[in-house]
Amino acid sequence: MKKIAFAALLLAASAGPAACAGYDDLNVALSYFDQEKYDSALVWFDKAIAAGDLIPDLQRLAYLDRGMVHKSKGKLTEALADYSAAIAAQPDDMLAYHERISLYLATNDYEKTLADYEVLRKQRPRDYEFLMNVGYLNWLLGRYEPSAEVFSRYSERVMYSWLWLQVASLKMDKPMTEWKGQLRAGWPTPLIAFYMGKLPESDVLERAKDFESINGLCSADILLGIWHAVHHEDMGATTRLQSALDSCNKETFYWRIARRELDKQKSTDTGK
Repeated sequence: MKKIAFAALLLAASAGPAACAGYDDLNVALSYFDQEKYDSALVWFDKAIAAGDLIPDLQRLAYLDRGMVHKSKGKLTEALADYSAAIAAQPDDMLAYHERISLYLATNDYEKTLADYEVLRKQRPRDYEFLMNVGYLNWLLGRYEPSAEVFSRYSERVMYSWLWLQVASLKMDKPMTEWKGQLRAGWPTPLIAFYMGKLPESDVLERAKDFESINGLCSADILLGIWHAVHHEDMGATTRLQSALDSCNKETFYWRIARRELDKQKSTDTGK
């Protein structure tokens, strides 16, 4: 979280010749922040913000860094309020959006997470990662049509986009599309081959082990599990999705999707 060099340059460039109380307090706060003395930093961030004389960009910086301090202390409500205030001060601040998204995800608030990602997507409409995250969030919310629309953007060039488009289409009882690219050696080519009916699941899982450095087993578990789920193959879906909870990082959308799909299965079984 060290950023004092950048902050000092920002203050020097934007504060102007007339010093203000908030400016001085913010410099002290940033010094403590850089030293990771967060209790002291919090006191001075409070003073800087309360002074009410910071220009918008410095106000954004004060709220953003104070939010990080609150987050480090586990005060998520206060951190969320600060990130929102930073965004209000500067609506195009991508870092503040990313920080707020992390808190929304921590509380499983996918509606608000999606809303923030949509803002980021407008800022970078060609960003593949943003697009895929919007697709995953729509999937988590059970909105398969907008999910498919997002995945289709890169489906002719990126294998993962094609794979997710297929299961989203099947969820809506729509036909699969053909993979038009080459099936080169590497990952996730085995998953493409499985979806096309050219490779058994056991071979996919065996090959996934060779790509653990790029989360091959995690992506195999989730995309095989979803495949079974959309085909109403409950046993296969449960096995692979349960395995995804072990093979995928809990901070990823893949883990969250596996958890959500398993919860839906349990809910369906209970209702029988």
